[in-house]
Amino acid sequence: MLDRSAMMRHARCCCLPVETATFIFAVFSSVISGFGTVVFATANTWFGAVTGDETLSQFWDRDPETIRMSMGDRVYNQRLMDYTAAMAAMLFFFVCCVVSFIFSVFLCYGINKRRPGFVKAYLVYGVVVTILMMAGAVLYSWLMEEIIVGSIILIACGVYSMILLMVQRTYELLRVEQTRNSAQLLCPEPCMKS
Repeated sequence: MLDRSAMMRHARCCCLPVETATFIFAVFSSVISGFGTVVFATANTWFGAVTGDETLSQFWDRDPETIRMSMGDRVYNQRLMDYTAAMAAMLFFFVCCVVSFIFSVFLCYGINKRRPGFVKAYLVYGVVVTILMMAGAVLYSWLMEEIIVGSIILIACGVYSMILLMVQRTYELLRVEQTRNSAQLLCPEPCMKS
């Protein structure tokens, strides 16, 4: 009969122990989501430079009547819709980056401090994100009739599912290790009598 803990100790991903590969992914994910958080938090300042228009706050602070008179109702309404959609998208991506950063830090902490609960929290987060992304891809493909974008999202979900399998193996490894350590604390080896 095979020892499960011995099998888990020898689990590998791309010639690296699975735990090390998961930690590398966690650090990479933390850096990328942290950078995304900074980018979307400062979006109000760089939005005007990118579009050539005023920043979002300047657009909202202007008097609607003077804008309508200078642009016309149709142009103003289109611009208002564009700015509103841009603000909603930036807010959505900002929240996504913040949540991703938090859970990536949980994963780093859980692996570094050998806490399986934090790794499990990331695993649950990853499963929820994958399910939402797959549902969104199918819904987007069905409503917009664009199969290519939906297919790309589904392929990305497949790759992320492989990463989640790696995280799950790390979780199992840490859980077995913690169980073994707690069993040794409860039942210490008897001292040898001479």
